[in-house]
Amino acid sequence: MSTTSDSPHDSRDASPFPPEILRDVAKRRTFAIISHPDAGKTTLTEKLLLFGGAIQLAGTVKGRK
Repeated sequence: MSTTSDSPHDSRDASPFPPEILRDVAKRRTFAIISHPDAGKTTLTEKLLLFGGAIQLAGTVKGRK
């Protein structure tokens, strides 16, 4: 039994997305912040966003009310 593919194109290389998008997606990481009320979740989130460059000013993360 052969492990090579007979097709000229490898299915792993066929992507409908540009390489820039694939590179950006590969850099993403997802995590959850779970804790009791008033434990500093928003403060921690703001600091992570601020130091990561996603926001320019801490205090800009608002609730959905």
